[in-house]
Amino acid sequence: MAGGLGLAFLFENIDTTLYTSDEIEAITKLPSIGKVPKQHRRNLFNNINGTFAYEESYRHLRANILSMELPIRTLLITSAEPRDGKSTIIADLAPIMAKSGQNVVVVDGDLRIPSQHELFNVENKIGLSSVLQQKLAFTESTSIK
Repeated sequence: MAGGLGLAFLFENIDTTLYTSDEIEAITKLPSIGKVPKQHRRNLFNNINGTFAYEESYRHLRANILSMELPIRTLLITSAEPRDGKSTIIADLAPIMAKSGQNVVVVDGDLRIPSQHELFNVENKIGLSSVLQQKLAFTESTSIK
């Protein structure tokens, strides 16, 4: 029993995983700029009359981004795990930013499993790899109004 308790204590103290945003903020000494609740719906852009708390969290995120000391020209959404909601966050944040008068360009950097074309309901004929391989100029790419 003592050995089991000792192993449990050892494994608990070896685990360096950060589980909450408060733990991340404490370690990095950086504030988070916003928190978005989990949503089962795929895209706010296609269903703007969704849950108020969900929409409001994106408005709050937009306000925090726009009120930063230095103007933000590039915003990267990333995570260490697949299926964390990165694509959905971008697809939901982009129209909210555009409605505030900001110029918005969404670039899907996932070359293996792109998803932004599905979320914005556009064809996936050209993309980042086309521009990187210089098969296409950036100005020729697809845009959504």
